[in-house]
Amino acid sequence: MSEQENQQSNQLDALDMIGLEASREEAELQAQQDEFLNPTQEPLQPPGEAWAMIPMTLGMFASKILPELEGVFTPDACAKWGDAMALVSQKHGWDAGETISKWAPECALVMATVPIALPTYQAIKMRKVAADAAKRKPPELQANDQPALAPADAPQVQVPEVYK
Repeated sequence: MSEQENQQSNQLDALDMIGLEASREEAELQAQQDEFLNPTQEPLQPPGEAWAMIPMTLGMFASKILPELEGVFTPDACAKWGDAMALVSQKHGWDAGETISKWAPECALVMATVPIALPTYQAIKMRKVAADAAKRKPPELQANDQPALAPADAPQVQVPEVYK
């Protein structure tokens, strides 16, 4: 090889090296940009804890309506359920945050409906009980009686304090 060819070869090697370094730097910058624009999100809390929020919330709400459920939705029971649900959700690719946010409007509607529906149900139930009691009166007492519950005589339904 002549000296001139050798110099050209060295120049190409040097240019190739510069190009390789530039492409490496470019790839590193691209990776940094990708990480910045699309960060890997680690969960804010362990999946079991996130899933446990569902029965905890439902339990707090349900125990306001049915106080006997207060001992059922304990933090320990909800945590066990959340841990089990986390395994199932991992298997199926479900996310607690997405699930909760997906159903949040419907849950809010149910929670807003109960304070209206529960007193209505109780009033209807009390009228039915009073009507049934009037039917059970002996016939001689029913003849001179007025209807068991006239609208003005209807008992007043008390709305639980938690819904006010």
